[in-house]
Amino acid sequence: MKKQIYQKLFKKKVILVLALFFFANLLFSEVFRKPHPENIKPVLREEKISIRSDSRERHEVPEYSFIIDPQDLQFGYADYFQAYNDLPIGVQPLVSYPNESPAGGIYIGYRTKNSAGVSQVNYAYINSTGYVEADVSLGAVGYYVDLAIDDYTADPIVTWHAYLDPDGTPDCFYTYDLYHLMGTHGIWKPPVIWLDMNNQQDLFPFPDDEFVWPILKIGPSPIENKKRVYIYASNSTPAHGTVGYPSENVMFAYADFDYNDLNNQIDFDWTYQTFPQFDAWNAEDPEWRRPFKGLAVHDNIVLFFGYHIGTASEPPEPEDKLFVLINENYGEGGFEFYESEEWYFPMENPETQDGSGWLFENDDGSEQPVKSSIFHTNQFNVVFKDDYSKVGFIGSMCVTFQDNTDDKWKYWGNGNMFYLKEFIFDLNSYEFSFIDLYPQGANPNDNIPMYPWDLNEDGIVDEFDEDGYPVWVMDWPIYYYVPDEGFHYNHYFLASNPENGWLAAVWTDGNYAKLNYDGFAGFEEWNDITEIAIVVSKDNGETWSEPIFMNANINDGNYVPQLDEMIPCFVYPADFIEDLGDDHGKLHLFFLDDYSFGSYHSGQHGQDIGGTFQYASLDIDFDSYVSAGDHNVVLSSFLAQNYPNPFCLTGDSRTNSTRIDFSINESDNVLIEIYNMKGQKVKTLTNDFYSANDHSVLWDGTNDNNRIVSGGIYFYKMRTGEDVTAKKMILMR
Repeated sequence: MKKQIYQKLFKKKVILVLALFFFANLLFSEVFRKPHPENIKPVLREEKISIRSDSRERHEVPEYSFIIDPQDLQFGYADYFQAYNDLPIGVQPLVSYPNESPAGGIYIGYRTKNSAGVSQVNYAYINSTGYVEADVSLGAVGYYVDLAIDDYTADPIVTWHAYLDPDGTPDCFYTYDLYHLMGTHGIWKPPVIWLDMNNQQDLFPFPDDEFVWPILKIGPSPIENKKRVYIYASNSTPAHGTVGYPSENVMFAYADFDYNDLNNQIDFDWTYQTFPQFDAWNAEDPEWRRPFKGLAVHDNIVLFFGYHIGTASEPPEPEDKLFVLINENYGEGGFEFYESEEWYFPMENPETQDGSGWLFENDDGSEQPVKSSIFHTNQFNVVFKDDYSKVGFIGSMCVTFQDNTDDKWKYWGNGNMFYLKEFIFDLNSYEFSFIDLYPQGANPNDNIPMYPWDLNEDGIVDEFDEDGYPVWVMDWPIYYYVPDEGFHYNHYFLASNPENGWLAAVWTDGNYAKLNYDGFAGFEEWNDITEIAIVVSKDNGETWSEPIFMNANINDGNYVPQLDEMIPCFVYPADFIEDLGDDHGKLHLFFLDDYSFGSYHSGQHGQDIGGTFQYASLDIDFDSYVSAGDHNVVLSSFLAQNYPNPFCLTGDSRTNSTRIDFSINESDNVLIEIYNMKGQKVKTLTNDFYSANDHSVLWDGTNDNNRIVSGGIYFYKMRTGEDVTAKKMILMR
């Protein structure tokens, strides 16, 4: 039987008059971000879907075990996110200074909601042995809790927003716990407002702005012996223009402190600013754009990384772009803005087995354009990696098509072509790139999306079904199964250990639950069953493992008894992966065991019966998965990925050729040829004798007749001796 709900109700410390007030303001307190506007959101198209029999290969999965089985925290009716774009669970350093007290515990900041709709802010403290020492209310009402832990004092700072003003406007609060003072938790400063929506409007771009969902980070300060806390909140009001869709510009602030300031429980002295780029998008100057972003801080560097979307009154629709706002002076002064080219990737529409049609075709049998672009990527955090030379976040890219009825890009089938990527910004080269996270193709880091019908990336469809249609790997990395609700349920979070080069990406997977919902035979046992999914990297994201899947389906190979009768969702890893020695890492998890599938809080999906929050930890062997580099056959030659990739023949800031580097261990003849996606040879780049050394050739986008070819995906193949190597590249026109 499911847990006895009413035995898990927590004790409330909220004053009755506040409870009545908050009930009246429930609709305001439950505000959440709205989805893409209708004129740029793909719509559904019902089609037959084929499923690969090997769509979930189980090789290269890291070994893991539970260190701490899921432990009950508090019950509540708030069955939705805790923090949108950050992690409300943090790991203390092992020692708390200046008193050198033992630390190494876990703080979790979260909120619960009672049946009357009142949300209160709670904290849990789990000591270094995994024992839950505290799980209580902070005596404050609030929503969307985030925290960060100071790496010197081991003290947490917590932030949230709440609706306390009589007119229903929100304010943003913070507090901190003086762990360092006594070497124990529970000495909390009374909550303080850091952003007063009624009394600080002179800071706002528009007087009706309401900044909520606060996020915070802690880093070094330019002031000697001080630390700096960074904090921001996002605007929940619509953009100020003719479009009027959401466009979450931010209020950003920072303050300096030391442990004596904390001892005296001072109120932080905040310095505020907004960002012209975000404010212009919100003002629709010159056009509406909507940013999705996360904040990352290291040493003197403060940055936002994410992507932005737009709309237009007439097609064609503007494409998404990755962007970074970066400051290298501890957040003081201006931020530099960088953005990618339009972040979409044209894909070759695969033909049927007899060549009489396409996988994506119109009702009249004509071919449809196909592309891959970012979609359902709203809740994510950003981490530094690779010796702090890069930042990354996890998100999904969707395969879409364009039919001949309008110019809109649409989902195919039931929306089951969503595939996870890691998006990367290089702080040295200022270049954007991505890696196929799951499922992976043969070359996951070649800056070309994995083709779900061509995983070995040889340009040929891997398999056809009995009707001659290409068979493709499907994925839905979102636990709730209704495609249009994917906007509200997606979440992809990263944990790291920078010193070891470890990364762990965590999400709640709903692929099999969705197959059940869509009526596919063989998936009946997946009714209302979700999975915790984790992929790890031992080399700063150069390679990634196959996923660890954990679920409560007793008949599945990924069943774990620790999740019996649970519906795990909204899973957050702790920010730091602890080193246990011998390449083993400790990953802490915080999640909700929902008592009814789907969030009642967001859209009234499922029943309004709440759930119990959980803490658990895993021991993951980061050296137990076999990466591509570990099992490659030693070749007598090497073919590198072309650079730049993609490359373009026009535009002031773009190159007019791409370079292909290669090397051979013994002098031999080298043949390098370019092929299109249909397997037709386009050009011979070289067919000559080379000495044993490193070499390179250029391709200027022309064919053997010296004519410029069309934009799209191309293969380049190198033959030398008995070795044959092929890679993909993109030519943009």
